[in-house]
This record gives sequence, C-alpha cells and structure tokens, in this order.
Amino acid sequence: NHTSLLTFAALQRQVLQRTTSGHFYSGILLATSQQMATARCGQLFCQRDSYARSLSTHVVSCRPSTAKEDKGKEVWEVVLDDTVMFPEGGGQPYDVGSANGVPVRRVSNIGGDAVHFVEAQLDVGQKVTVDVDWTRRWDLMQQHSGQHLITALALQMGYETKSWCLGADVSTLDLGAELTREELETLETQVIRAIFEGHAIGPRWISPDGDEAKSIRCRGLPDSVTGPLRVLEIEGIDTNLCCGTHVNNTSHLQQVKLLRSERLRDRGVTLSRLHFVVGGRVSNLLGDIFQRQLHVTSALNVGVDELPKRVESLLKSEKESSREIKSLHAELVALTARNLQEEVQQGAKALQIHRDRGTVILMRDFATALEACGVLVLITIGEKDEGMFMLSGPEVMVAELGPAVAQKLEGRGGGKGRYQGKVSKLSARGEAFEFILAAVNGDDHGAAP
Repeated sequence: NHTSLLTFAALQRQVLQRTTSGHFYSGILLATSQQMATARCGQLFCQRDSYARSLSTHVVSCRPSTAKEDKGKEVWEVVLDDTVMFPEGGGQPYDVGSANGVPVRRVSNIGGDAVHFVEAQLDVGQKVTVDVDWTRRWDLMQQHSGQHLITALALQMGYETKSWCLGADVSTLDLGAELTREELETLETQVIRAIFEGHAIGPRWISPDGDEAKSIRCRGLPDSVTGPLRVLEIEGIDTNLCCGTHVNNTSHLQQVKLLRSERLRDRGVTLSRLHFVVGGRVSNLLGDIFQRQLHVTSALNVGVDELPKRVESLLKSEKESSREIKSLHAELVALTARNLQEEVQQGAKALQIHRDRGTVILMRDFATALEACGVLVLITIGEKDEGMFMLSGPEVMVAELGPAVAQKLEGRGGGKGRYQGKVSKLSARGEAFEFILAAVNGDDHGAAP
C-alpha cells in the first residue's frame, strides 16, 4: 500500500507538470483518500505530494477544541483520513485553508495525528473536501526549500546551520561561524547557479534502523515520529531528513537574495545570522523598497543618485540643531529659575511655571533647578486643556497636595518627591495654584476636598 501511494503521488506530479506547461501554480489538483488508512504525520498526502491543493477525504474524529487560544470560540479539533494541509513542523508554519468551505484556522501534529482546528463541527464519517490556501503554501514551500539549498551549499563552504526561522517577511538561519562579505556574495552566487541548473527535489522514505538513517544530516526527531523516515533530496547537492512541504525542482525557487549577515553571540559561541528571501518574496521586497525610495526622493525633491548625500546632510543638520536646542533648553531653565528664585527671596511660598510646549525632561529640569528654594513648584505644559503637570518641593507637602492638584486639573498622577501625571483641564491651573497657596499659608479653605 505504501509503495502504491508513492507511485500514485509521483503520477499526479507528472500529470500536473505536463498539463500546466510550466505554469504549475495556476491549476488545481484534486485527489481522493477513499480506501486509505488514516495517514500519520510524516506520511500525509501533502508530504507525499506537496503540489496537491485539494483532497476528498473523510472525518475520523471531531471534538471541541481544548486549546487555550480557542477558549470561548466555536472551534473543533478534527482528524481526517488524510490531508493536503501541513501541520507545523521542521521550522515550517502550519497551513490554513478550508474543509467543505469551513475555515481551518491551523493544523497541529498532536501525537502523530494532523489535527485540524475548524470553525464548525463536522460529522464523523462525513465526506469533506479539504482545500489548502495555496498562495500561503507556495510561499512557505519556496522559503523552506530555499533554506535547505542555502544550508547545503553553506555546509560545502564549511559553515554548519545551527538553527533557522521562517519569518513572515524575511527568514533567517544561524551559521556556526562568521561570514565575510565576500563569502556571503560567493554563497549567493552558488545558490543562484543551483536554481538556474534545475536540480530535482523530492521526498523518499527510509528505514529508521538502516545505515543510511544514521549518516543523514538531522537535528533530531520528535518523539511522535514512528515508522519510515522521510528524506528530502536535492539532486546532486543534499540529502536531509525533513517533514516539510517543498518545491520539486530548484528552478521553482525562481530567485533568492541573501540580504545581510549579522554577528551574534549565543551562550558564548559566535554565530552569523543570515537574513534571506526566496521566490516571490524577492520581487515583493524589491517593489516595496522601490516605493519607499520613490516616496523619500519625492519628499526630499532629489534624484536617486543624490539621495545618500542629501540624507547625510540632513543628519548633520539634525545633530547641529539638537546641540543648539540643548543649549537653548539649558538657558531657558537657568533664566526661569533665576527669576523665580528672586520671587522666593521676596517672600513667595509657592511658584508656578507654564509652557505651551515642552517635555517631561523640561519639567524635571525646572524642578531640579528650583529644588534648593524649598518651596512648592507647580509646573504645567500644554497648549490647551490636554497636557501634563508636576508638583515638586518638600516631600511631605507634595505627597499631601499632589492628588488634590491632579483632581482639580482632572487628571491622574503619582510619584515620590515629585508628583506628576497627565491632565485634561489645564485651564484650571490658576485654581490649582490658588489651592496650593492657601495650603502653604495655612488657610483652611485650601484643604483637600
């Protein structure tokens, strides 16, 4: 039965390739799982033929989802005879799609079964048609097969892959040593050559007890894996244990771009993290970059060739402006503090500062400059009613009056030594300051409400 299934999958691939005239991603392949035993992860239909997009199958079991993420939702755990939807594994994310038109949120390998999380209850024994989201699957296949090819060719250069991550936009793999710029370019050239040469890619199954299983590259198997082991071969380049879905020829990767390599340390070991995109992601990224470049050149009114020079000029001006702002900030704080210190010398028991614009840093610097005066200082910032405040001064009085001041300004705050927060009624700052004056003068009318 196992041999016949593999033969059937191979026949389907041939039919698919012959009937699409090279446009293998435009058709729909419909298979059937009738008279098949329930397939286990590792021998699912999608793992026998990654190009199958739809499958007629039957419901083996259905129960409400027990997953935390599905709590309070109408989600059911469904096991089928077989499936074209890949459960997460080997670094490849799960597929999504539908079963008889009902959305399938995800697929998980639970104890060796491909469990579909479906948004409606299905009857046991019911015939269903499972359709995979092919756009998503095709992208994942390209990235995963691309990773295998990059890993294999990097290993030939002496760089072992320690781990990898298939990201939503850009994928990464961690190599066991740093890669120079020249080596990165060499690796990319070799990967592109292998894509152009069109090496066949395909799975086969081997005995877990044979000599071949011991010699094939593998980073470990899940406990749920039983029976024959699935091997993925890139003709003439690599043989590796893998459960994921893959393209059947390196030419189907279309293109690859090794974006950059960064140095990182992991538990005392220096690694090189390689960022890459494969297939459709290359053209998508190029399009996004072009649109951003177009937006920036239009905003700065310069040509593409002049863009780097203009950006450098703007950064230089920004640094100069930042230094000037810091100088003016310090002058403002010093001048304001000097004027208010004179008021204290003339008998003022509380001070008030308001600025239409400013930051928490400005309020803090005002409070620090006036700290030696030993009086309460109400600092407010904001053009209209929305803004922020800070009450600084003697710690005991700040703790006592801070909440009442926040209430009068219709805001909330907190802090020890300095009470600050956001407010929505800065127009009441005069009333709040009168409340503070009454409190420091011992006027009972200034008591907190």
